[in-house]
Amino acid sequence: MQFAYWATRQLSLKPVLENLMVHLTHHDLERNSILPQFLHFIFHHQPNLQSIVIIHILSDRHEPNEDHNILDQSELARIPQGLFSSLANLRSINKIVLENVFFADPTFVLQFVNHLPFLPTLKKLRLLPVPASRLPRHAITFPTLGHLQLISSQLPNLEQLDIKLDCSSFPLFLGPNTQLTPASHPLTQLFIVPSSPLLETCTHAQFVSLSFYLDNLFPFVDDMVSRFDQDAGDHYMDEQTRSMHSFWSAMGGLLKGYQGLRQVAASSNS
Repeated sequence: MQFAYWATRQLSLKPVLENLMVHLTHHDLERNSILPQFLHFIFHHQPNLQSIVIIHILSDRHEPNEDHNILDQSELARIPQGLFSSLANLRSINKIVLENVFFADPTFVLQFVNHLPFLPTLKKLRLLPVPASRLPRHAITFPTLGHLQLISSQLPNLEQLDIKLDCSSFPLFLGPNTQLTPASHPLTQLFIVPSSPLLETCTHAQFVSLSFYLDNLFPFVDDMVSRFDQDAGDHYMDEQTRSMHSFWSAMGGLLKGYQGLRQVAASSNS
């Protein structure tokens, strides 16, 4: 509770705060548990924010213990009423990063994504949550591939999207985007982290259909894998990261192929 008092006190003294960055450590259970309350406060009291970055510096994950029971029972860990509607107060926000953070309510991220239409000025969005523990009750309800349609239509200024999605079902699309318009979405960097392995379930037909779907939503994407390279750094990629890198590298190749066909068609018509 000391952190909650200190954080809200400090933020209330800075009514024109424009950039907020918070780094949490694995032992900051109190800080993590009050995150919904903390976000509710800044959404209401810091309307001039342009950037919100909250990153949990992960150490070795520990097994579920009594702390997580306390987290589940804490009133402060629950989502405050009006939290998501208060996103509308952020009239100048262009960057939100919630990385490796966890919430007692496993539907938090899904609800957040459903309220993204309140943030049309957003240019960079990174939503990479982790479960509070390995307990089944903490399994996150992720947004799906279908939510990319909402993001494309409601965030017209978005240039970079890093997001963890439920990719268990694939949208059906019959062809790539054949014509660009002035309203075509400007997104160029798209990094999708599946909540479960893709290569085990994705058929060739689904892969091609997904490429059509992404191309229709984001016709200018030119980078789908550099984030995985950055995460690996000087270390070798683990098997899961290599699998994602291979999958999205092939997907990016198809998207660039569609873009090339449009350029050829545009040149022929000019």
